[in-house]
Amino acid sequence: MNANASNLSIASLLLLAANAHADFATPDDYGWQRFDQDSTYFEWDDFSNPLGGNTPDIGMFPNPLPTGWSEPDVVETTGTGFITSTGNIYSFAAATEFEVSFPNYGYGSKSFDTTVLVQIRTQGNELDPESLAIGSYSPVETTELDRISLGGGGPGGFQVDTLFRFELPGNFDDYLLEFKAIGSSMSLDKLAIDTFATSALVAGPFSGTKTNTDGTDPIPAPASATLIGLAACASTRRRR
Repeated sequence: MNANASNLSIASLLLLAANAHADFATPDDYGWQRFDQDSTYFEWDDFSNPLGGNTPDIGMFPNPLPTGWSEPDVVETTGTGFITSTGNIYSFAAATEFEVSFPNYGYGSKSFDTTVLVQIRTQGNELDPESLAIGSYSPVETTELDRISLGGGGPGGFQVDTLFRFELPGNFDDYLLEFKAIGSSMSLDKLAIDTFATSALVAGPFSGTKTNTDGTDPIPAPASATLIGLAACASTRRRR
């Protein structure tokens, strides 16, 4: 191999390695920035236990969490997952299934909406995009951000980064995201969740409360039929 070909091969490998560790997208293109008021952010890269107790190790906002907020967590629910040497959750025996719980401000169901951005990196086999749900709601947008072949003596398959956008009515105390692999041998490598609550009310501090423009407390409207799925989801994750 001549010097030019060797240099080209080395450059290609370096580029592949850089892409393999590319950062996820930020919510700037969706109307807010991380650490804005009424936003939340939770990101995991190294998992410690497939059964839960996984604190976000890359970033979290608000940090510390306000009093009464539940801890964000990632749980593999089939019982077949285990932690790899690189901190991923993996199973060669079955298609893994996941529940990701994450807290929010609990502003209520009247005049509030919540945008949720979910970004997931998998290796090997891939996740089932049809399985993603928050309560009874599915993503309104799915974007593949990156795809890298893992061939050449590795685990095979691809490393895939995917972004899912949810538009949810209301703003509740807790949410539960569910998704699963399309088959066995999917490695969950990285996960990030960004949320932003929007309303016609004046935002208060990070206390889980809001006030109207006249200074009075808002009175939540009764939940409509379209909110039943989210309300049921929220009830499964009470604040500790």
